Amino acid sequence: MDAIYEGAIQVLVEAGPRHLTTTRVAERAGVSVGTLYQYFANIDGLMAAILEHHLGKVIDTVVVICAEQRGQPLHAMAQALTDGFIDAKSERLDVTKALYAVAYDLKGLELIERMSERSVKAIRDMLTTAPDMVIDVPDQVAAVIHAAMAGAVQIVLSKATNSTDLLELRYHMRHLVMGYLGSLVTDSR
Repeated sequence: MDAIYEGAIQVLVEAGPRHLTTTRVAERAGVSVGTLYQYFANIDGLMAAILEHHLGKVIDTVVVICAEQRGQPLHAMAQALTDGFIDAKSERLDVTKALYAVAYDLKGLELIERMSERSVKAIRDMLTTAPDMVIDVPDQVAAVIHAAMAGAVQIVLSKATNSTDLLELRYHMRHLVMGYLGSLVTDSR
């Protein structure tokens, strides 16, 4: 299965979505097309499985970081969360970029929404343990943080070309999340 995933990713990265075929993937993975069809009905099914696997790893990272940061000050939470999210998304930047290109064609929005729920819950659970701030509407705050990270990171990573881009993204995401959280302290609504 890993060979099929990796073969599909290599074809997607090198040739683009228009040239992604079961024949090319099977050839790259070193398996027969029949073997590929034993696991996936078509190329869209394969790509949806790869997208789910990739997003699952990112969300698993968020869940672990949020669990580890419980009870820490907000600035530590924000830094660990934003850095970890960016690290997970950029671990294989070529794969992330390639999957961004096909996610919406694969009905990825449903998957992204489902995965986002896990992230929002983990962020909410972490924030409610912050010793230096009480958050009145933790579900909404966590959803805003997740959406801000996901959207901003996607836009920047889709154009990122070097490690400086990632360092700048990390810096700005920390400040974005901390600025938002800080504004909640004095927000009287």
